[in-house]
Amino acid sequence: MTLSGEAAEALDSWRSFASALPDEDRARSARMVQKCREYSPAMYAGDPAFPGEALIVCLLLVQQCHHKARGVGEGEGRE
Repeated sequence: MTLSGEAAEALDSWRSFASALPDEDRARSARMVQKCREYSPAMYAGDPAFPGEALIVCLLLVQQCHHKARGVGEGEGRE
C-alpha cells in the first residue's frame, strides 16, 4: 500500500518547506517522509485513517526534537 489520500496531500503540500531546509535537515525530513510511506498500512488501518494535519504536526515535532537534542537554535534571537 502506498501513502494516499489526505496524508499524501499533506506531505506533498510541505515539499517546498522541506526543500528550503538545510542539507542535514532536508535529508532527515526525507527519511521521515519515507518512513511515513513505509508505515502507511498502519496509518490506514484505523477508522478513520490517520489525518494528514496530525501527520504534519508529528513530523514537525520530531524535527524540533532533533534540533533540541543537537542544541540548534539555542540562544537565537537573544542578546
